[in-house]
Amino acid sequence: LAARVGVKNVVASLWFVDDIKIVPVMEDFYSYLKTDLSVEEALHQAQLKSIRSKDHPAVWSALIVVKS
Repeated sequence: LAARVGVKNVVASLWFVDDIKIVPVMEDFYSYLKTDLSVEEALHQAQLKSIRSKDHPAVWSALIVVKS
């Protein structure tokens, strides 16, 4: 739906993720995005930080970038 209305990038999850558990990853994503990284690289860096923090893979691995 987002691609049909002209949104360039969408961060989506491949499965249900607990909102509370995903907050740190999304906060890191937006922090990295503010540093002029691409959307894909910002998400990648946020996921790497989550991996280093030993977060459960079900949290960080659910997120993908969809480009239109």
